[in-house]
Amino acid sequence: MKLVNLLLILIATLVALVVAEITLRYMGYEPWQGNQVSEREPLVEIDDRLGWRLRPGKFMHSAYSEDVEDLIFTVSSAGNRLSYIDQDFLASNRKQLLLLGGSFTHGFAVTDNETYPWYLQQELPDHEVVNFAVPAYSTYQSLLMFRHLTRQGIAPNVVLYGFIDHHEIRNIASDYWVNMLARNSNSMDFIVPYVYEVEGKMQEGGVRQMQRLPFNEQSALINLVEKYRVLLSAQETEQNKTTLTRELIKRLRDEVKAYDESTEFYVVYLWSNNNLKKDYMSFFEEAGIKVMDCDFPMSARYQVKNETHPNHILNKKYADCIAEQLN
Repeated sequence: MKLVNLLLILIATLVALVVAEITLRYMGYEPWQGNQVSEREPLVEIDDRLGWRLRPGKFMHSAYSEDVEDLIFTVSSAGNRLSYIDQDFLASNRKQLLLLGGSFTHGFAVTDNETYPWYLQQELPDHEVVNFAVPAYSTYQSLLMFRHLTRQGIAPNVVLYGFIDHHEIRNIASDYWVNMLARNSNSMDFIVPYVYEVEGKMQEGGVRQMQRLPFNEQSALINLVEKYRVLLSAQETEQNKTTLTRELIKRLRDEVKAYDESTEFYVVYLWSNNNLKKDYMSFFEEAGIKVMDCDFPMSARYQVKNETHPNHILNKKYADCIAEQLN
């Protein structure tokens, strides 16, 4: 009798799950869908220390609208996106201006000569503008990149870190962020370096990989459960993201100065989508961190059509803003 009851419970559970799955599909919910840009040749490759880095070479991507020519991404053998044609910054004797950051500074969604580092090179001909920003990088990855570059013997005169508020969740590798990366990656093998807090002190060396519930690529129900898990996790893990980001920015500044006291360090505030900016500006002042406020309203006029990143108009404004404060 007990066996019969158990079988009935199992059958009822399976029927309920099937009904739930059908209902969710009817309501428009879908199983997990991965990479949405797989037809584009990847710009990055896996790096065991940094998480990922730019792939050397010249890549052609179709633009995000038909009225724009194909996008060109040119990356040197050293790993920087070019700031002028045939750039070889190692052979230059000009003052070196190093750019670190994520997709805004890299120039994602615009061609080589429409990035703000390219425009900045034109406005500062006495500098060698070297763009080592990488799409989707966090503050922590920018710090790791600086360490990597100094081990290679790079000695910049000026270091600019392009900051946006979104770097906060990247620094702690929140489930939401790792999930977003997975949806836009050609590989599930990447790692996400992050920092965390233990007894009020920041710890480095955290590493996460994308993990999904079994069958969420086949089941809308399991995918919905996964989404709620990510949301609940975010509420628990993102509480100290601002504190950790501030500590990372201070550490980046301190390591730049420790490497060469004469090197100038600036945070370039590129975008803020909430009320954090006022607090961050106060923090920069209290910490003695030089900041360039280049945060312009992200209206449709300044966005790449059918995309959300800065277009050539806004990138030119970024360059003007930076050049004005460096001159």
